[in-house]
Amino acid sequence: MEINYSLMPQDIIALQDTLLPTLREVGVNRIWTTDSLTGRTVADDATFSASKAILDQQGFDSSGFGSVVVGHPGNSLNPDDPTLDLTVPANWRYRVDRHGKPVYFCADIEPNMMADNTAAVRRMRKLGYTTFSADDDLRMGNWGDAIQGCFCDKCLADFNQRVGFTYSRREIAQAIEQLDDRTLLEAWVAYNCSKVERLMDALADEIDHIGLMVMHMGDERHGLNLPKLRAQHPDMFFRVGEMYFSDADYGTIAGKIDLLAGISQHLTAVGRRRSYSETTIFPPRALSPEHWVHKARLTLAAGTENLFFMGGTWIIEDRYWHAMAAAMPGLRRIEALSKPKHRYPIHMVSGTDGTRGETIHPPALPLRAGLPVLSVRGSVIPKGGEILLALGSYDLTGPWEAALGNYRAIICDQDALAANPQLAERATVVLNASLRESGTSHLELLRSHLARLEPNYPRISAGQDLALFWVGERVLILNLLPEPNRGVLTYGASRVPIELGALAIGTVSLDGQSAGSCEVIQ
Repeated sequence: MEINYSLMPQDIIALQDTLLPTLREVGVNRIWTTDSLTGRTVADDATFSASKAILDQQGFDSSGFGSVVVGHPGNSLNPDDPTLDLTVPANWRYRVDRHGKPVYFCADIEPNMMADNTAAVRRMRKLGYTTFSADDDLRMGNWGDAIQGCFCDKCLADFNQRVGFTYSRREIAQAIEQLDDRTLLEAWVAYNCSKVERLMDALADEIDHIGLMVMHMGDERHGLNLPKLRAQHPDMFFRVGEMYFSDADYGTIAGKIDLLAGISQHLTAVGRRRSYSETTIFPPRALSPEHWVHKARLTLAAGTENLFFMGGTWIIEDRYWHAMAAAMPGLRRIEALSKPKHRYPIHMVSGTDGTRGETIHPPALPLRAGLPVLSVRGSVIPKGGEILLALGSYDLTGPWEAALGNYRAIICDQDALAANPQLAERATVVLNASLRESGTSHLELLRSHLARLEPNYPRISAGQDLALFWVGERVLILNLLPEPNRGVLTYGASRVPIELGALAIGTVSLDGQSAGSCEVIQ
């Protein structure tokens, strides 16, 4: 497992005798140097060279650097530092939204911007860096459900020329709002995805290794066709699990569940190989050390291979590193136990792809119920699913229609049935409820119907908010509550009591159709 942290080159030099030894004690083995912020370098060549030499002398891997390539809305790097210049350079174009308004601090991906970014990567390669990572601003839309892109006059003209259309900004905007022209929307989404793909191709020509930090739930509607990027660059690395940086967000059950679903979806799209977490604190000090450690537990249990700690340009303080150092033996054990293939006999529909404008938030209930369930999109349906949960008004035509016959049972709720009347004949169970809600009665309703389908998998049968990961011949069980939690694990004839402290994680070994006792991982 690699343990990563990112720093500005000036901070590497200034903190070489204080922070860097602390990072070594924690186990950090690679420090990524920040290169540029929206087209502006953060240091001269001499500073980069000096900072790289310090990392080498202290035993860190110094080969990696990262850039804010497109730009984030507002100061999303460090609100404590009002001196940061995050405006778009004068020779770049702002991205324009579907209403014709500039998306401030966010650039379009166009020739000038591409030339400046490739030149920056070329410069860093000459300074001895070999691995580049684009920050999660590299996309063509901000976070949300809507299909996005750049709607400036030049992009509209280029789009129409490439696809042979004559659509206006208003016509494309209406199609996005009404979701009534699949041909147009698929072409528009593909066009904006191609911008990210062309930029990554250009950057890959300048450096040995490239990677992308992926926005939480980012997909084609945001310009991110992850399976295609993986196919074009088989050795590309991806950082997943972005967002939920504060106690206000991650401290909720909804935040933890949504983050877990997003990590799993992205790992399904790009694979676990060369995957990194985004274990970020933002704004400064907004996430407690306890939740910071818990995020690391969650992302490793979900199958991410490496940890990546970030805090924008803010320096994560010693109290956080002390907490992480104390937790590191347990984190290494979680990573080792999570190496085997994760098993998900239950699949949960979470849309098809970004062209349909469906909600990016999958139902929380099955994950809160402690089921071995994977949030799945129709564009990438993995093998191994036995039971399909169709909860919510997702469209089950296209690839989903072809895949329904692969499941031995289908459970749908009223929302799914209303959106897909064909499920009346295909579903094994039609629930008389909407299970996008997460009440205890809905949870027990789902469990009762699953129990009638002769389950042959480990599951939490009593209690809730215990996330379950079935890995090889054992399960990991993560308490999502900031207080002690109890439940019962059922596997075959075994009923195993589970007692975990606040935000703690445990493991239970499996043998045939029986289970051992729960061991808490310290």
